[in-house]
Amino acid sequence: MCVMRRRCHLAARHVLIGSLALALAGCGTTVITNARGSSAPRAAMVSHGLSPQQAKAEAAAILTAFIPPPGAQRLAAPPGGVGGKLDNPIFMSGDPDTVYSASLWKVPGMSPLQVLTWEKAHLSSRFRLTLAGGEAAPARPGIPGVPTPPSDPYHDASDEFDLQGAGILPAAEMIVQAATSSAGRTYVRVDAMVAWQPQRPASERVPAGVTAITITAQPDMNKPHDVPAPVTLTDPASVSKIVRLVDSLPLYPERGCLGLNENGKGITLSFLGHANGPVLATASELIPSCGYVEFAIRGTDEPILSDPGSFTQQALSIAGVRWPGFNMPG
Repeated sequence: MCVMRRRCHLAARHVLIGSLALALAGCGTTVITNARGSSAPRAAMVSHGLSPQQAKAEAAAILTAFIPPPGAQRLAAPPGGVGGKLDNPIFMSGDPDTVYSASLWKVPGMSPLQVLTWEKAHLSSRFRLTLAGGEAAPARPGIPGVPTPPSDPYHDASDEFDLQGAGILPAAEMIVQAATSSAGRTYVRVDAMVAWQPQRPASERVPAGVTAITITAQPDMNKPHDVPAPVTLTDPASVSKIVRLVDSLPLYPERGCLGLNENGKGITLSFLGHANGPVLATASELIPSCGYVEFAIRGTDEPILSDPGSFTQQALSIAGVRWPGFNMPG
C-alpha cells in the first residue's frame, strides 16, 4: 500500500485490459470526459501540455493514420453478426482526462489476422506495437486436466499501438480490432485514445504570504531511528524557489503506483506564514518516489501532483539540506 497517498490506484495500464468500465457507442464519435469530480481510476498515460481541443485533433489524426486494406469500405455504424465484438472499444482507460474516437470498416477478402498483418506492414513507424489480443496474442500452453476453452467463432483479434514522437509520452494510442461475422465477412474497428493534461487553477497553488518552509523527514517504519531533525527555511530567495517548484508540478494522471512503497519514508514541506506560524499548505512525497506529490491547502487535500522523480532532491538541494538516505547515500 502507498501509505502517504490515500487515493493510490494500484492497477497498471495493461492489467485493466478486458475489463471495460465504460462504453463508447457508435462510429466516428468523440467523447471528452471532464477532469473534475471523478472518482474513476486513471490508468491512462498523460501528454503534458495538451488541451482537450489538441487531444481531440490528435485523436482525429490517429484515425487518419490508419491505412485501410485494399477494397475496405467505411461504415457508419457498428456491424451486426459479430457478437457485439466491435460495438465498443476493447479497452477504455477510465481516465477522465481522455479523448476517444473510432472508425469502423468492412474489409473483403481478408481474415482478421490478415488485416492486422497488413496494418503492421503499412502503418507509420511512429506507431509502436505494444499489445496483441484475441487470436493475435501468443498461444498459451494448456493446463493439464483443464479443458481447452472453445475457440472464438468470430476470430476476434486486436493490436494496440502507442504513438511515438517528441513531447508525447505513451499517451496516444491506436487500437485495431478485427472480427469475422457469422456470414464470413471481416469487419474492423479502429480506436484512438489520447490523454490530455488539465491545468492547475490558481486556487490549487501555494497561497500567497509564505515566508518560511519547514521540511520534516518521515521515518522508515522498518528503521525508525536516526531521523533528521526538521529544518525551517526563511531565506526569501530559497523560499520563493521552492514555492515555484511546487507550483510548477502538473496534475497527476493517477497511472498507479507500480513500485509499491510500504515503509512510509518520505518528506513533508510545510509552507508557513512566518516561522512557527500557521501552516498555509503542505507538500509530501514518498522516498523512493511513487511519481506523485500529495498537496494540501490549509488542511484540505488538493488534487495530487505529478513528479518525474526529482521534487524531493530539488527541494532539499534548494534548502541546502543533506540528509543521509534522503538526498545522499545513507
